[in-house]
Amino acid sequence: MTVVKPHDITISIDIPQPDGKTEKIYLQELNNIQTVQELANISRRVAISDTADLIFRLFAKSQNGDADINKLSGRIPCLGKKYIQNLQEFFAQPNNTKIIQEYNTSNDKKHKRELRKKITNTLSDYVSKNISTQDMQYNFSKFKYKYDSEFLSIKDQLSHATNRIFAKTMGLKTKDPFVMATLDIWKDCLEKRSQKNREAYWMLVYDSNHKLIGMTFISSKVLKDKFINANIIGHSGQILDPSAQGHGYVSAIKSVMIDFMYDNMDDKIASDSFFATTCDEFNENSQGLQRKSGAKLLQDKNGNIIIDKGKMHWYATQDEIMNSELMKRATEQGIKYTVTHTSNHNSYTKNLNNPKHVIIPNTKDYNYERIY
Repeated sequence: MTVVKPHDITISIDIPQPDGKTEKIYLQELNNIQTVQELANISRRVAISDTADLIFRLFAKSQNGDADINKLSGRIPCLGKKYIQNLQEFFAQPNNTKIIQEYNTSNDKKHKRELRKKITNTLSDYVSKNISTQDMQYNFSKFKYKYDSEFLSIKDQLSHATNRIFAKTMGLKTKDPFVMATLDIWKDCLEKRSQKNREAYWMLVYDSNHKLIGMTFISSKVLKDKFINANIIGHSGQILDPSAQGHGYVSAIKSVMIDFMYDNMDDKIASDSFFATTCDEFNENSQGLQRKSGAKLLQDKNGNIIIDKGKMHWYATQDEIMNSELMKRATEQGIKYTVTHTSNHNSYTKNLNNPKHVIIPNTKDYNYERIY
């Protein structure tokens, strides 16, 4: 089956700024074991930040009457019995109560973001010191290490044991679950790079100063989706260090990786498959990005959203995603990217232009009921 072909590449992305300047970020294949520890540290900071943000949003909703913390505590580990009392005391402090009240009544999105950031910065300190790694929120679940060996297959147990031995020989912290999870990703990256017909890319993300700030992933492997009985592609995800968030990097990276994937795929496969992604049911930021990407949310015949193991499922045709708000904004902003093949240093540069119209799959035979 024809899939994404280029091997060993780097991608530089030019992001025009409102002041007329252009900011660059760089995507590079994960190929150095020494980056595992650094990436693990980033994933830890992301998990702490995501956990703090989730706790704040749910407490804000509970005080607004839109959520029941006591009911949620049984479903969300970071709100479990061993944490809930301390968290309630934290939010009962007059200053924090005032911030939540102001957050709930404000209609200014920028001001709400500032309030949210202010309280979650403080809350992050509590999370890092008091909430166990197992109970943290992982919006990108591939960075969550599998702890419960009794629930793992023999093959997985052997794989984890091998990883631990290998990590120790490389001087990595074998007792750090973030290191072990990142090592799993590194090994998967090596496997994907060795494929004759390339199906997926794990790419490190560097800022304009060549500082590592995260990772992105995209796959063009064709799978059969159990919900809609159709072919799906485009399984993707990314994490960015909290310090690098809020600069438009996420949207720029996703728009480029989508364009790159479709640019290097067989047109027939691309047009006959749905771009499919999942996100955590409590991850509002990712849900907003999916909607901006033209994706629609899977629901049952009664209009209820389908939650599968804590995940929401999103689908878009090639036409929907390539003509989405995300891609149109990237085009208007003037984002462009350069792909360089590291083996021969050949490169090409592409602007994100308005795409041509593509074939929309015939959905009449699919169980494909969607909402915006």
